[in-house]
Amino acid sequence: DHNNVQIIGGNPEIIQKAGIYVRDGYQIQGFQTYHDHKKGKERGENVVYRIEIDGLSLIHAGDMGMLPSLEEIESWKPLDILLVPVGGIYTINGHEAQTLVEHLKPRVVIPMHYRTPLLKFELQPVENFTYQFFKVKTLSETQVEITRENLPESTEIWIFPIPK
Repeated sequence: DHNNVQIIGGNPEIIQKAGIYVRDGYQIQGFQTYHDHKKGKERGENVVYRIEIDGLSLIHAGDMGMLPSLEEIESWKPLDILLVPVGGIYTINGHEAQTLVEHLKPRVVIPMHYRTPLLKFELQPVENFTYQFFKVKTLSETQVEITRENLPESTEIWIFPIPK
């Protein structure tokens, strides 16, 4: 449901495993995690991807279902932008995501995989995550350009609008 690479078209390189992939101008590092609290026994494995490009580091945590050890989390640093699931049930919940943010200290956090009016299944609302933070911005646009120069000084949570 999140990996529909067939719709991309062309002949892209598809990276679906943990490891380090260095390409012209960027690097991708995949970290093996699990999609559930039982080390993958219910929903399998998940790969967290760290992308370094244009002087920025970004992590897309995918459908991470349990927090890795603190030692593993430390290996993901330094970090500018974190995309993290917060809706619980099928992934980590808001409290677990907050723990991840506290350890990684990214400048921008983009919560994902939470309840919206468009969902047909139950997840926890984004507020179960955001209520713990002082700097929460609700954006008016569905796209934003992030550069080293426009990163906030300290961690901000950015909530994107639901496309209509």
